[in-house]
Order: sequence, then structure tokens, then C-alpha cells
Amino acid sequence: MHGLTLLLAAGGTVGAYVASTLVHPHTSGISQAAQLVLEAHELYADYSLWLGGFGTLFKAITLWQPLKWLETVTAAALVCAGIAVGLAGHQGGVLTYQYGIGPRGAYLEQHGEGHADGREHAHPKATQ
Repeated sequence: MHGLTLLLAAGGTVGAYVASTLVHPHTSGISQAAQLVLEAHELYADYSLWLGGFGTLFKAITLWQPLKWLETVTAAALVCAGIAVGLAGHQGGVLTYQYGIGPRGAYLEQHGEGHADGREHAHPKATQ
């Protein structure tokens, strides 16, 4: 059971990292109100990543050194990470359904435009 908890926590943390850094689209031309919601969305995503990472680390430690107090801290970190995921998802839904960001590419930077920090990235072309 403890190994499964570690595996699920690690998978969730990796998923949070991928979602927040590798596949998260960049926006341009959004309103100030939408920008505030986007910042809240990104803040909750950061909380998800950090809390999930700490919870995963704590769980790994408890596999080798079973400490009841650390199990409690681990559970609290992972529950809080789950709450942060829900809050980030809610803010993402507000961006999509209230501000129209994302559907059909609205307000999203196109691949050729690069990122706000000047970096560009490439996507491999699909082969048929």
C-alpha cells in the first residue's frame, strides 16, 4: 500500500510538472481581469507541484523510516496538493468559459511567435 501511494504521488507530481512547464500554452492580448485569473491559476499550479513534490519526498522517506508524525505530514501535503489541483482547474475553467481563452486558439500564442521570454520551441512534425 505504501509503495502504491508513493507511485501515485510521484506520477501526480510528474504530471503537474509536465502540465505547468512543458505543455502549458502562453497567452497574449488578454484583459487585465483575465490576467489576474491566469496568475491565480498559475499560483495554484505551483502549489500543486510543490506540495506534491514534498508529499512524494516525505512518502519516500517513510518507506525507509516509518515515522507516524511524518505520515501525517505526508497525508496533509498530498491532500493540500489535491485541493490545489482542484483550485487550479477551477481557475482554468474560468479562463476558458468566462474569458474565452483557449477555445479555437483564442488568445494563445502561435508556435511561430515564441514565448514572452524570447525562447522559441519546436514541435516534431508528425510522420504518416
